[in-house]
Amino acid sequence: QNLKKKLIVLQNLFLLRRAMEGEKLTRKYLVTFSEGLQEVVESEIRSRLADITSFQHFYGFIIFSCTSPLEDTLKLRSVDTVCSYAGQLSNISADKSAIKPLTTAAFELTDWENAISLWHACRILEGAPISPEEIKFRASARRRGTHEYRSPDVASSVGFGCNDKFQWKVDLKNYNLEVLVYLEQDVLIVSILINDRKAEMRKNILELGVTSLKPSIAYALCLMADIKEGEIIVDPCSGIGTIPIEAA
Repeated sequence: QNLKKKLIVLQNLFLLRRAMEGEKLTRKYLVTFSEGLQEVVESEIRSRLADITSFQHFYGFIIFSCTSPLEDTLKLRSVDTVCSYAGQLSNISADKSAIKPLTTAAFELTDWENAISLWHACRILEGAPISPEEIKFRASARRRGTHEYRSPDVASSVGFGCNDKFQWKVDLKNYNLEVLVYLEQDVLIVSILINDRKAEMRKNILELGVTSLKPSIAYALCLMADIKEGEIIVDPCSGIGTIPIEAA
């Protein structure tokens, strides 16, 4: 088992080196955003990133592939979180009997290499690489639709499967890896959070604390206004200036 873990790390480092040397690697992401901003977010993705393929639209998030460097994807400003995509399963039953079989979901997903290598690459970019032995994780779930089970049940079942597959240690409070699970009606999507969840409420003015308007929404509003370089932004209800700051 230890040898298998070391081989996975070496493989991830090899992929990261290829990417840093300029080789175009197609990576798959899941990005979340405030509902109603789908067209704006897609527009920013298409304008900032290269070779976009396989767009999948869901309520509050988009799945897409691109060859742009990880750093460019992390610079998206109209999104709340950036996740690496691990895969999805269809035809998930709404019956409560479906919960137990979800423990095998981790073994059926096909894009774990994409998800884990991007997570490791992000940690390396941050200057804080984490070895497999140091991984402590938790699973969180968001569910949309009518089911005979709760979101925590989904998270628990998928998390159990991840623990069984990767032997990651479970730590619900002091985790350094978070598996995010989305159940959209009968489709189960699994991803790994690769940016800090605090980015959802980026502090524009540190002295005044977190802004009441999410900066990602403010930036999306600026994109919708099609602001040109050199134009003056006037916001009569600016509060602490979230929109003008994002426009700048």
